[in-house]
Amino acid sequence: MRQAVVKLIKAISARFPRQSPLVWSVHRHGGRIAITFDDGPTETTPQVLECLARYGAKATFFVLASQVIKRPDVLRQILADGHEVCMHGYEHSLRDFYRGIQRSEGELAKYGVVPPTVRTPGGAIDATTTIRLWWRGYANVIFSFDSHDSMRLEGKWKGPAPDYSSIKGGDIVLMHDDNSLCVDELPSLLKSVREKNLRTVTVSELIGLSS
Repeated sequence: MRQAVVKLIKAISARFPRQSPLVWSVHRHGGRIAITFDDGPTETTPQVLECLARYGAKATFFVLASQVIKRPDVLRQILADGHEVCMHGYEHSLRDFYRGIQRSEGELAKYGVVPPTVRTPGGAIDATTTIRLWWRGYANVIFSFDSHDSMRLEGKWKGPAPDYSSIKGGDIVLMHDDNSLCVDELPSLLKSVREKNLRTVTVSELIGLSS
């Protein structure tokens, strides 16, 4: 079923590239990538921001509105540092996700944020939700490179550690600004990106929603 949904959405994306309902990488990338962080803001987000600033890197944070309520100052820091804020739902759950997006819009509006894209929890792909989000004006941004940082830290990922040197232009990289492993490995990722002469931009810039 998932393969059929992906096939359908890819077909739509190919026909309407500027209005793609689902995005996981970009072919015409101009040597750019997008680094994304899910599930924040949390107590470790400031450390992530410090590392990004040190390397002059820009990123996109897919925030949970429930976390924004707990740490509004961290959200303000993300925005002040010039990063992009998008939506990951109200809570980290697919249940009532669409309704949660509506609540998230209202919460982020308090900070002048109009999120251009959405990411479903776990990168889940559901045809109905994806099309409803698309109809509301949002692309569902998945990812092409998964660091598995949270899952490795929790012992839920048994696969190999990520090879950050394999990141290529057009990739959308997934990390989570809620764990120490992300903080520890982010410098290695950014060093690899710099060595490959890739430029980090926001998701909107990468997929063409922003100049």
